[in-house]
Amino acid sequence: MRTPRNIFASISAAGLLLLTACGDGGDEETPESMTLWARGVAEDQAFLEALIEAYEDETGIAIEATFIPQEQFVQNFGTAAATGDGPDIALVDVAYMPYFASTGTLDPLTEQIQGLDYSEELAPSMLEAGTWDDEVYGVPFYLDVSMLYWNKDLFEEAGLDPEAPPADWNEFADAANAISDLSDDVNGFYVSGACGGCMTFHIFPFIWASGGDVMEGEDEATRPTLDDPVVTETYEFLQELWDDGVMPNGAQTDSGTNYGGGFGAGDLGMTMLGSWNISQLLTDEVDIDFGVAGMPGRNGEDPVSFIGGDSITVPADSDYPEAAFDFIEWITGEDAVEIMVDYNVMPSRMDLIEELMVPIDERYQAFADAVATGQTPQNVDQNAIYMDATSPMMTLNEAIFTGADIEAAQESAQTSAEGIAGE
Repeated sequence: MRTPRNIFASISAAGLLLLTACGDGGDEETPESMTLWARGVAEDQAFLEALIEAYEDETGIAIEATFIPQEQFVQNFGTAAATGDGPDIALVDVAYMPYFASTGTLDPLTEQIQGLDYSEELAPSMLEAGTWDDEVYGVPFYLDVSMLYWNKDLFEEAGLDPEAPPADWNEFADAANAISDLSDDVNGFYVSGACGGCMTFHIFPFIWASGGDVMEGEDEATRPTLDDPVVTETYEFLQELWDDGVMPNGAQTDSGTNYGGGFGAGDLGMTMLGSWNISQLLTDEVDIDFGVAGMPGRNGEDPVSFIGGDSITVPADSDYPEAAFDFIEWITGEDAVEIMVDYNVMPSRMDLIEELMVPIDERYQAFADAVATGQTPQNVDQNAIYMDATSPMMTLNEAIFTGADIEAAQESAQTSAEGIAGE
């Protein structure tokens, strides 16, 4: 993995001269307002509205925020960029950063990011995902880090050590089965089987920690590897868990509406959730004792988490690129991060996760540790190959539940993925 330090070191001297020339206008007028696009709905982005209000109070510059449903964001933003009708600032799901960075949709921000005092504290895998041809196109903003959540109460009831999460896949299967055996109303594990993005969040950590991958190469040379032998092992393992009955029937058809399987209700032993979800469990309405840890590899290899979230970008057609980056610098500064923490939103700055979030709840330390070593997928065709409802990976996911031959499903998925990638 490229770190912030060597991402910046890889920029050629010629590239730096070009960036300096392009960014040395210095005569941009201070705007009265700027436009910002973000995915989701306003009700779920209260932290962002609080940040915008604080920025407006401090600078006098109004931010006109538009929230676009997640499933519509990529198409709407891409269309607006093509017609020159895009926003001044855009929050982009890190999963789509390789695509937008490769298409000229975004301004390169390499030199500006390098000039930040905290550039080396930014989540490295998110910086890498926003890097294309040695230019960085997005500043990591907030994180969603995949972790294994386990219910300590159910572990103890099943005769397991409530303070010890599974150390390898055998222990994971044993725990899932022991918990499922407690009652017909209790399940050992859960995945949202019909949700492409959810399944990448669930499954990739199994594969990465065990030494495999679903893609290889960088930038234009990235190619899918759904035929990786570790992918075979992972899908066969998940198929065995399904056959053992440790997951409820609804997992197969869950399109994400029951993401996490209702973990907070107390009748689920384990699931893969993100850092967003811990705040939902730290409320008076939830009364379970739970732990968080990385998902280990098949034979106990160190965990590798999926690092998701949003990066902040300056679209190429922004009317105020300099002011837009000033906003980015402000919103990733410590005062703004303190507002994010008030909403239990995890910032992309590794130094401030430990400084501001771990004191709130010690379980945040597991997330802080995961950010430094986690991965973010980097493929311009990520949605089409891995996440879309008709993607090759979604077809492969179905084999978990149908009992289909995993290797045959892999071969078919890999062939389709290569076709999408143009191989």
